[in-house]
Amino acid sequence: MTAGNSTQLLSPATLILSAFSFLLAGRVLLIFLFLGFILQGKWSIGRAFLSLFGFIACIMVAVGFKAKWSAAFLVITLSVFNVAVNNWWSVHSAHPTRDFLK
Repeated sequence: MTAGNSTQLLSPATLILSAFSFLLAGRVLLIFLFLGFILQGKWSIGRAFLSLFGFIACIMVAVGFKAKWSAAFLVITLSVFNVAVNNWWSVHSAHPTRDFLK
């Protein structure tokens, strides 16, 4: 390499550590999203069962056991909940809370 070249090659260990940190950050953020879902709103029998299964899925994601399936369950649950609760389509397009609900 020349002295004027500012491009550096990354070692495989650095790439693996970087990928691991992104996976860990994604897992932690997904768990916090679901915990926020648990703490918000009114409780019912269905919500209690969903929260129990979701909490088990959070533990499985954190540990790494069947993390892809557990994370997929959490993402689908949170997506359906987001569409059901934040009905942004019913708010007028000029209303400022419409962007917040999206």
